[in-house]
Amino acid sequence: MSVIKWIRYYSLELKALNRSSHTVRTYGYDLQQFVLYIRDQRLPSQMDTFQFKQACQSYLLSLQTYHDEDRGEELPYDDATINRKRSSLRSFIRFLSRLNYITEDFSSEIELSNSLAQPPQVLLTYEEINEMTKILDQRIFYGKTEELRLMHRRNKVAFLTLLETGIKVWELLILKWGNILLDQNTIVIPKRKSIETRDVPCSNSLAQEFRLYLEHMRKLKNFDPSFLDGFLFFGAGKSPMIAITPKTIERMFDSLAKEAGIENKNVTPQSLRHTMVHYQIGQQKSIEELTHLLGYSRKSVAKHMYDQHEFVNIISK
Repeated sequence: MSVIKWIRYYSLELKALNRSSHTVRTYGYDLQQFVLYIRDQRLPSQMDTFQFKQACQSYLLSLQTYHDEDRGEELPYDDATINRKRSSLRSFIRFLSRLNYITEDFSSEIELSNSLAQPPQVLLTYEEINEMTKILDQRIFYGKTEELRLMHRRNKVAFLTLLETGIKVWELLILKWGNILLDQNTIVIPKRKSIETRDVPCSNSLAQEFRLYLEHMRKLKNFDPSFLDGFLFFGAGKSPMIAITPKTIERMFDSLAKEAGIENKNVTPQSLRHTMVHYQIGQQKSIEELTHLLGYSRKSVAKHMYDQHEFVNIISK
């Protein structure tokens, strides 16, 4: 079978997996560039595994410059573009190996550039976490109206859920009450596109925060049983059928950090995720366990983000 047909089948699989149109288009473009290289080098359109591997290796070595038609000159690829093209080819190789079109999965031999350093991971200390939690409790207690107090309790639940579970902010905002299994201390993260449903454990204390939030919501004058079919995190004066946005969460974190006197750290949902991971690794959680908790499809991603042998758990005890 020709490389072109392989790419066609791969594109069909991406669409069947409900990958975004941007992903399908980008991967398709990168692989078409690979096909053009094969043609320019007069390589056979049908290859065995050894020939295909050699073609991939020589193609990657050729990714030094590209022709800019507007400028009429050769320009160097930036590292981000090279990494994207390498990632596209790695994913394609895994697909071919899984369907036995090739006899070797050599995708792990294609490394990404290390020059694109990960931004420093922002971690919160126990003192900072306690201070932010105390501020949330004060806001709940001193809220001027029942609805305002409910919104502060909503913020506390969001903060503690992100901190304890390490889920992504979009995963938090699509949660409904049906996803919270209080009797099992479990949060069910819904399936979305190619990301499978997964169960994330929660502590007794977090489960209790969900119960208090639910009880508080039931006290609203305009409470309706249909609220239980809506999103957990909805806006003041809004229907639970409409979730708040990540921007609302960001503003809440900015306000909390400012009141807590945290001026040298950018407190975001991602920093809570990093804090959770560092704490879990400090508790001897394995990469395999973290891969599941964080919703990564492969443990290599978790290893890339969180190398147990390189970082130090700096959370104060």
